Amino acid sequence: MSTSKNNPMCAMPLANSGAYVNLQAFGIASQATVSGESTWQFATPGDPIGFYGQNVGNNILFTEDGYAYIEAYSPKPAVNADIPTAASPNNLIAMLWRDMVAVYDSATNKGLSLANLTTGGIQTGHIIEWDDLQVKGQPTQSYDMEMFIQKAVDDTAGEFEVIVAYDNILGPKDIGTIGIENAGGTQGVKFAYNDAALSELSNGMAICFDWALLPAPPTVITFQVTVNEDAPAGVLTNIAAHGNDQFGSLTESASADVLILSTIKPVFLPVIFR
Repeated sequence: MSTSKNNPMCAMPLANSGAYVNLQAFGIASQATVSGESTWQFATPGDPIGFYGQNVGNNILFTEDGYAYIEAYSPKPAVNADIPTAASPNNLIAMLWRDMVAVYDSATNKGLSLANLTTGGIQTGHIIEWDDLQVKGQPTQSYDMEMFIQKAVDDTAGEFEVIVAYDNILGPKDIGTIGIENAGGTQGVKFAYNDAALSELSNGMAICFDWALLPAPPTVITFQVTVNEDAPAGVLTNIAAHGNDQFGSLTESASADVLILSTIKPVFLPVIFR
């Protein structure tokens, strides 16, 4: 996995993409033990998850407030924040972060459903699905939302490492954070934060995030060379090297040749006054 990869949004919302997967159709029902307001840990044994150029832990912690994070336990704020921000939670995937309540009902399959994806006996990804996640204090306002996260980076065109999808949107579209953020809260990709982008949410819509290589913008470096008097004749090559402390970055260099025709010697001419 390339450590020089960043995380741009793969596309604008894919309206009517059909990306929302109903886990109930595969015999995976909501969990009776999950309801109310709390934090639940989704243990994901196997290889760590590739996230922001690093292999992070293999546990996903998720909340009824519409977000998940890949880190040790941290404070679980219900009030949503902008992306990025250094405040916890970090290593964040926000599907629709706002103050909400989980409701379990077996008859209508309300609640939380979880699925592990495997290929050839190897765990490759996870799906977290919330059905009828309710806005706190507003039982008639709810959302279905789902998160897919792929454990390993896949550079194949059309393969996305993180997908969030929506259905049965019955809640307001004015408050919420959607996006992802790295472990330090220094980098993030934001789709919405309490702004007009939330109005674009629609049933069957998906937002995808792809680990794609982003080339750095070109930078012009200029330098000057001073040749000593005793420099030998021939070609003198000057090299300027530039680097930074970004994890995974490489040193860049540029060179320039100076042709010295002969040894430089000072010449003194007498000044004769007549």
